[in-house]
Amino acid sequence: MTTEGNVHGLDELGQEVLWSSRGQQVMMQWEKKYMELCVDALAIQPSDRVLEIGFGLAYSASRIQTFRPRSHTIIECDRETLQRARLFAAAHTGVEIVAGTWQQQLPTLNQFDCVFFDDYPLPELESGEFPTREGGDGGRRSRWHDFLDVALKHCANGARVSGYLAREMDLQRSGCCVAVSEVLVGVSANCNYFPHKTALVPVITVE
Repeated sequence: MTTEGNVHGLDELGQEVLWSSRGQQVMMQWEKKYMELCVDALAIQPSDRVLEIGFGLAYSASRIQTFRPRSHTIIECDRETLQRARLFAAAHTGVEIVAGTWQQQLPTLNQFDCVFFDDYPLPELESGEFPTREGGDGGRRSRWHDFLDVALKHCANGARVSGYLAREMDLQRSGCCVAVSEVLVGVSANCNYFPHKTALVPVITVE
């Protein structure tokens, strides 16, 4: 399944932004440094098979490519974003684009050594509450939990998982070691989805 929800452009400050079909800010340029820190935490090696969930504004994908992994698989479900992802793949070696949601496509894939997770619940695929990217869980189950239930089945021994995490949540899983570090982020004044001055960099290592 793919959607046509996202719109890519510039905000009133002239900075890159991704909007949802409802006009909600999905990703903004201020996130670039934070995304890069999350990717760096994966300690990607040239022999690694990397899985990325969500192409967004290509910040994480571009950082992943600086490590020249053996393979780089990107799952993306938005049609506008897919067009940009395919152009990115054409310009880089070893990048494969998988169209669809991770819920549909990940079970069809093989093993990975590094996984980067930045999922946004598009309105077209959601019902009920207005969608947001992950914050803290407040004791509730989150999309991170749902993702790990599937992703860990596709992680090789020693694999590392990281991604967007606004607030602390319990990511512990049997057979895994979890480390979380807090980093300062320079959030744009016009950002309406991230009210914090810090974000978290999680690393879940499969032992």
